[in-house]
Amino acid sequence: MKNTVRFWGIIAMAAIFGLSFASCSGINDLLGRNSGGGGGGGSGADTRIPASIASASAGVSHTVVITTGGELWAWGRHGPPSRDPVRMGDAANWASVSAAGGGLITGHHTTVPITGHTLVITTNGELWAWGANSSGQLGDGTILSRETPVRIGDAANWASVSTSASHSVALTESGELWAWGANSSGQLGDGTTYTRFAPVRVGTANWASASAGGGLTVAITTSGQLWAWGAGTGSQTPVRIGDAANWASVSGSGPTTGTQFTGTSGETVIAVAITEDGMLWDLRSRSNWVQGETVTTIRPERIGDAAHWASVSAGGGHFVAVT
Repeated sequence: MKNTVRFWGIIAMAAIFGLSFASCSGINDLLGRNSGGGGGGGSGADTRIPASIASASAGVSHTVVITTGGELWAWGRHGPPSRDPVRMGDAANWASVSAAGGGLITGHHTTVPITGHTLVITTNGELWAWGANSSGQLGDGTILSRETPVRIGDAANWASVSTSASHSVALTESGELWAWGANSSGQLGDGTTYTRFAPVRVGTANWASASAGGGLTVAITTSGQLWAWGAGTGSQTPVRIGDAANWASVSGSGPTTGTQFTGTSGETVIAVAITEDGMLWDLRSRSNWVQGETVTTIRPERIGDAAHWASVSAGGGHFVAVT
């Protein structure tokens, strides 16, 4: 059976086929649209990349892919701007990648604003990053933009990474969750609003997955509990969402407004998630002024009646899910 991809929200198709493409996996020939170089190919026309792709991630105006041979390629505004795919170094041991937009990079090679950054994990558990770094989202202890990958710390036990426009989160092989970057909404989960330029640990739970959204982080524990913190949650530390313990995956968007995303009484969608039984949900946040303070509540709302959803991803004002 073929996989079915469904979109909703403010897409106008440009969000799907615009500067780049949605994150994907297992694609043999990669097709992107190339206004600004996000789709690869120096001519500015649509370009099919003749490579065997294992995984890919798209920022606002750049694209990064890992081939089945472990090579790392990028194009668009991710460092020195390039309309053609550029191999990042000679290594062939790259395993997973997360790209995002936000901030500016002002390298000496160009005066064109670069709006993206990328974090990548190698097969031996090393974490590397490059791109814009104005909020410390690369995690190298500085706010210096990087045009080529730099290693983040000395650890070699990283398992997964997720980055947003201005903050990043990563899991270790033992289930520890670490965060760094902007923290004005408490999205790092350390109980403060201080920007962190290097990874800080979030709580003591055993985490299975985590997703960085706009000013928000959402995560699932190994026991299937769903937690959130930052924008739209009213909390600078993890808050459990509901009583269910069967959550399988989650993707954070941050508070998203507009008629596509508002529920009753001014609720806004902050994330989308899938349960182990394949049901698709969005997480709706509502804040009220109660006895002199703001009280925020979050509730899951089921999307449709289908129970065969396999994966979901939140973007800036739109969502995409695969059955």
